[in-house]
Amino acid sequence: MGFTSKRFDFTLAPDILDRLRGPQVCVQRNYLADDARGMYFVDLGQVSRARDDDPRAYFNLLWGEYTITIEARPGFVRDAGADLLRFEVARIGIPKEMQCDIEHLRQAIEEAVAALWSASFRAPIATHVTMPVMIDWY
Repeated sequence: MGFTSKRFDFTLAPDILDRLRGPQVCVQRNYLADDARGMYFVDLGQVSRARDDDPRAYFNLLWGEYTITIEARPGFVRDAGADLLRFEVARIGIPKEMQCDIEHLRQAIEEAVAALWSASFRAPIATHVTMPVMIDWY
């Protein structure tokens, strides 16, 4: 079925909120859920850095019992006459206990990001996710 947008009921969602890790700039009212795979994708907000004018966005992918932290640089580029959302993962934190295939993880992030931006723009958004060379295993 894939990711679908849901609205936080902050009184009923402590099981999700208590698991969030990393900078929580401004947790958004909506999050994405893929109930069949036990995944939740939460947008934690964005920060612009004055020095390098390089905005960073923060997300968590809750997958089963694990929380994966994501710091990314999302941005639109023109590709073959169409807009493409390029989602550069600058840093990712994966629990050491989690056994995962990085390509499978990249695909899950790409699905979540496409669903998140498509819901925002109310139209399908072509998305490409790049993963960092270095992964933080915590």
